[in-house]
Amino acid sequence: MQLDDWTRRLRAETGLQVDGAAELAAAQADQQRDGAFVFYTADAAEANQLAGALRQRRTITVGVALAVGNRSRRGAAGVTELERLRAAVFAALLGWAPPHAVAPVTYRAGRMLSFSKSTLWWLDEFQVSEFLSAA
Repeated sequence: MQLDDWTRRLRAETGLQVDGAAELAAAQADQQRDGAFVFYTADAAEANQLAGALRQRRTITVGVALAVGNRSRRGAAGVTELERLRAAVFAALLGWAPPHAVAPVTYRAGRMLSFSKSTLWWLDEFQVSEFLSAA
């Protein structure tokens, strides 16, 4: 599974500025723009399914952090923009099957990360599975 596939998908389908975890800290300090940040949040594997060989189902959780600037959006306007961005992300990811996935992307959970006078941060998590095998 490659996070670049997720980033490209979100850019193409939503028009958002989409970056990875490396840019997240700088964006949190800057607090000047709307955007999305894609990174792994969890990874788990089931027990091996074969005797004498390796085949495990691996479930990957990918986080999409959304930043919504509050400078010109007070109160309900900021929430409305967050809802719009989340809907665009859901439309882009839910039901999509990245390369090597054994099932389409599903939604796991969402939560507020933080908010200030200038920026609201929200995290949605999505899951997808693939098989691991020894080559």
